[in-house]
Amino acid sequence: MNLLFGNLSIDAGRDYAIFGQAPTGGLMLSNNAPALAMVRIANDAPFVLPGWLHTFGPMRTTAFLADLGAKDQLHPHSK
Repeated sequence: MNLLFGNLSIDAGRDYAIFGQAPTGGLMLSNNAPALAMVRIANDAPFVLPGWLHTFGPMRTTAFLADLGAKDQLHPHSK
């Protein structure tokens, strides 16, 4: 499920987490992991920080909370 409120995007459900930039796409948290049950909050389009922080340029942010599952985990259902 994906909800969009202005520039704020909220995703809930099972999805893969891919971060970073590389010539072939992005860095994955694991290349053989199943999709994570997660809630992800991000901005849909880059924004500029206020005040003198605008010198950093347009920013995209993402935060997520995921359940890592129970199978083969030392601490089942770690977040």
